[in-house]
Amino acid sequence: MKEILRAGELRRTENLPRGSSTRMITTVAPLDRATRKAILEAQEAGEIEKDVHNVTKMVSSLRKVSEGARPRIVEAVAKKQFRMDDVDLLPGVAETREEVEQLVEARKSLPEREYNAVLSYVKQEKAGGRKPVLKTVISGEITVWNTYLNTLESARDEILLLSPSKCRGWDVAHRARLQKALSQIDQHVHDMLNELGKGG
Repeated sequence: MKEILRAGELRRTENLPRGSSTRMITTVAPLDRATRKAILEAQEAGEIEKDVHNVTKMVSSLRKVSEGARPRIVEAVAKKQFRMDDVDLLPGVAETREEVEQLVEARKSLPEREYNAVLSYVKQEKAGGRKPVLKTVISGEITVWNTYLNTLESARDEILLLSPSKCRGWDVAHRARLQKALSQIDQHVHDMLNELGKGG
């Protein structure tokens, strides 16, 4: 009874579409006014299915996203720029309408793997208290960073397989080659750490 009264109040005060069922209004009620209306209007236009299970999932994800980004996310789902499942990936990534626009463009232009790498990177950075510039990450820097990291991690794994104790007893020529290679690696790592320390 309480839900029916709440749905009736929202229908009156927010001028919600006539075709919206009490159950659907109740489902979207936890969201802010603009997002509620965006979902119900998209359903009225036949752009979002009137499936309570899927909309409940969407509402749960949208509640974790900044209010400023929510209506544009709903619009993107309605226009088939995002799949319904994409909404689950956006909490911790998009905070503004502009950032959602950037993600919509990235969804169209990037391969699935790269798009997911962007989302993952941004979430990790924000979880660490940093605020990456989404546009910069999408523009391709993430691809370069991932290439560097993959190369370094592979090299590290290879080097760590070599046992230091096996370096004893080498002849002069092989010792000289090993020393030169290790010095070059050491200098390059030192240079990279210096650049890393300078920040963005």
